[in-house]
Amino acid sequence: MVERPIGERIIFHDAMETMEVDWSDWTFASVPQVDEFYDEIDRRATATGKRWYFLVIYVGCVIAPEAWPRFAERGKNSNITYGLGTVRVGTTTETRGCSFRCSKL
Repeated sequence: MVERPIGERIIFHDAMETMEVDWSDWTFASVPQVDEFYDEIDRRATATGKRWYFLVIYVGCVIAPEAWPRFAERGKNSNITYGLGTVRVGTTTETRGCSFRCSKL
């Protein structure tokens, strides 16, 4: 399977004021991988000069335990900086639990 580049996984739907972030079948194995993805989100969202509703696709997404704190930190920052609200699709029980715990870090 050919991995889709990060740039193709961030889609802006202007008519719905929604930024889609597709993490399907993606693995965040390290902090640098988390930063690479969120740096692209920040770059693209900043360039729009707008705030967005987030549609985040988690189907098949894996986040390594050592990457969770940074993932949660960067996600919280994006939500505060660019977000109008978030819908998460395909989260596992583990992902929902860690998202809550890690957001308090």
